[in-house]
Amino acid sequence: CTYLFAIAPHNRAVSAFESSAAQVRDKNSALQEEIDAAQHALDAGEAPLDVGTQDALTVAIANARLSLRVIPDMPSSTSDIESLNQPLDYSANSQALQETKAAFENSVRQLRQVTAPSQDFVISRLGQVSDVSDIQAATEEKDPNKSLNKAGSYTAAVFFHYNNLSDPDGLYSGKPSIDNGTDGGGCIEVFRTVEDANKRNDYLAVFDGASIINPGSHKVVGTVVIRTSHLLTASQQDALTAEIEAGLTAVD
Repeated sequence: CTYLFAIAPHNRAVSAFESSAAQVRDKNSALQEEIDAAQHALDAGEAPLDVGTQDALTVAIANARLSLRVIPDMPSSTSDIESLNQPLDYSANSQALQETKAAFENSVRQLRQVTAPSQDFVISRLGQVSDVSDIQAATEEKDPNKSLNKAGSYTAAVFFHYNNLSDPDGLYSGKPSIDNGTDGGGCIEVFRTVEDANKRNDYLAVFDGASIINPGSHKVVGTVVIRTSHLLTASQQDALTAEIEAGLTAVD
């Protein structure tokens, strides 16, 4: 009776505990590998274009670590032994880690692309934006602002015409975009550092809304300042800026 009702059930519970513990160890190990890979991506120290992707990955890692089931020492009672044998599913944690890691790494690549990009890269991506034409890069001999390559200034300035610009008097039609400046469509200015780009953006902001010297819209993306003509409507400025930004940050 003792064997049938005490020893045998206990032995079965011990065997089930050891089997469950082995399964938990395997699942813990698999999830830990994903946690380590995600943490490695963060520890590389590269900044993303969207800081929110870094925050999301950090949260996913923390949640995954908290979900790891602790395997206790072999308990003595049969009921305690059987308590480990509960369903264990890490699929939600695994999916969260994979998705947030992919989003973070993509955002890191995006920031690389808009950190002091080459003039050729800007021209190439700008050429894919709808209704943009007559793309022209400033040179030291022909630069409306006379600032190319000067200390703290842009290393490239790429002007363009926007085909949907309202130009009833024909002030900008048929003229080279670089002669029209930003008024004829817009310009992409490339800086060496984020600080330089922000300084330029702050300078332009001083003239926002001015009737004579109106810089149009301007937005910093990485070390790039995306500018659009003040002659565009606000919705046109927003749409064009968004399309240019999407082109510059599209990862192949």
